[in-house]
Amino acid sequence: MYMEEKLLPILKQYEELNKRLENPAVFQDKSTYSELSKQMATLMPVVEKINEYLGLKKEVSELTELVRSGDKEMSELAGYELAEAGLALSEAENSLKS
Repeated sequence: MYMEEKLLPILKQYEELNKRLENPAVFQDKSTYSELSKQMATLMPVVEKINEYLGLKKEVSELTELVRSGDKEMSELAGYELAEAGLALSEAENSLKS
């Protein structure tokens, strides 16, 4: 949960920048538009990593539920996928920390 608390403000900032860039008045002011575009370009790679991390976290949660379900076959399949998703989640988290 701590990780999300740090990431959500970045996503919010990105969304706010995007909204500002859609404003016709901002588009008319070339210096403001240029500055906001630079900020967006800087945030975009981080936002992509955050979205990947959050998607993997959701996938791990869903697979964990399947593993705990009573269906043996489904549980076994989900277990294999859970191992892969867990590794990918760990890599995504380490990528965000660096």
